[in-house]
Amino acid sequence: MFHEKDHVMKKFIFTAVAMCLIIAMSASAHAAIIYVDANSGAGGNTVRDSNGSTTDWVGATNATNDNLWFNRTASAGMFGEGDVWETLPEGENAPQLRTTVTGLINGNYDVYVYFGTPNTSSTLWQIRAGLTNSGLVQYSSASPDATKLFDDTSFDGWRVKIGTATVTGGTLSVFIAHMTDSAPTGERTYYDGIGYEQIITVPTPGALPAGLGLLSFAAMRRKRRD
Repeated sequence: MFHEKDHVMKKFIFTAVAMCLIIAMSASAHAAIIYVDANSGAGGNTVRDSNGSTTDWVGATNATNDNLWFNRTASAGMFGEGDVWETLPEGENAPQLRTTVTGLINGNYDVYVYFGTPNTSSTLWQIRAGLTNSGLVQYSSASPDATKLFDDTSFDGWRVKIGTATVTGGTLSVFIAHMTDSAPTGERTYYDGIGYEQIITVPTPGALPAGLGLLSFAAMRRKRRD
């Protein structure tokens, strides 16, 4: 005999199981690394860290003693708009920068910095980066987490993981500085942009059966009440 309460309960259990399976399958996907080009000026995402200016850290020419960053056209096209930010640590002290991304979903993200090196030199062009504005770490093509993404006759493009950030308020900031002032003559820092990759929590193998067990228990309680 048809029992409406049993029919409703069966529909509830079927729907709940289907939802559990969908969540488990979708949570197993991994987000891709998103690249963000570093830009100055109005509407730009990169500023002088000390005062928030979008322009006063940019040099008009490729001078070696103006203590600024120069926007240089990269022969390899680099990663974004065919340019790169350059400074020469042995002759100048360019300001620390801050590149910010907004509109993110709150959560945990692996964070990367993109930089360039010459492929015709035995020296290591380096960059300092961090997730806070102090204690920046120096990275190079020899860093354990560095990955070469492309090369041409002049420059190599690299990506290095600098850590994991917890995003709140939808905002992620990365702090950038040139390599240490004691760099050998001719070495410089090429900064191009940042990358982020959302970390998706994957349910443990026991999570789904446990959830189904709770549903079964609820169904049994419902039957006893009927």
